[in-house]
Amino acid sequence: MTNRSTSADARFNALVRLLASDSADRISPAGLEGNDLHLARKQLGVDLPPFLRTLLVADGTVTMALEAFYDEPVDVVTMNQSSEALATSLPALVIEQGEEVLYREVILRGRQSDCVYASAYSLIRKAAVGQSLYQALVEERVGIGTLLRNTAKGSYREILKLRVGGLGDDLEIGAGELMVNRTYCVYLDSAPGILITEVFPVSRYMSGR
Repeated sequence: MTNRSTSADARFNALVRLLASDSADRISPAGLEGNDLHLARKQLGVDLPPFLRTLLVADGTVTMALEAFYDEPVDVVTMNQSSEALATSLPALVIEQGEEVLYREVILRGRQSDCVYASAYSLIRKAAVGQSLYQALVEERVGIGTLLRNTAKGSYREILKLRVGGLGDDLEIGAGELMVNRTYCVYLDSAPGILITEVFPVSRYMSGR
C-alpha cells in the first residue's frame, strides 16, 4: 500500500529526524503535564492567539475543538499514506531501525471556509494497534481521534514536545508562515502505538469567527 510523492518523502524523513532528535539519548521522552506543559508552551517564545495556546496543551480531539470554536464542520483529508521502514530507532514508539510503520499525512480543512487549520503527520506501529484497527486506519481514512474514540476506548494521549516551525514543505500551508507544532503519543492498552505531530499555521488563528 503506497500513495506518496517526492514532497511526502521529504516530510517523512524530516519527521523521523525531528522525532529521533527528541530522544537522542535513546531514552523514551517523558510526557509533559501540568506546569511543565505550560512552561514548555511559554518557552516557545512566540505570542500565540488564545485558542491556539489552548489547542497546543489540550489532550482532546483537535477536530472537535475546531468545529466548536469556528462553528463549521472540519474534514480530515488524507493527502498521503504509505508503509515505510524507519532509518533509525524511535524509543517513544518502542520501535527499532528498519521496522515498518504506516505513515499518514492529513489536513484539517473547514468545509465552509476552505481554511486549512492544521496538518498532521502520523507514524503508526502496526503491532501495537492491532490488525482490525490498523485495517480501519488504512481503509477508512478517517481522523485517528474519531476512530480511536469509536473503537479503542482505553486509549489515551501524552504530549511529548512543543516546537516552533513545521516540517519544511507542510501540506497546503504557505512557505514562510509562522508555524508551531506539537508531538504526542497515543497509547493503546498502555503501550505506545501512534506518534502524531500536528503543525498549526499561526495566522489562521489570529481572529475567530
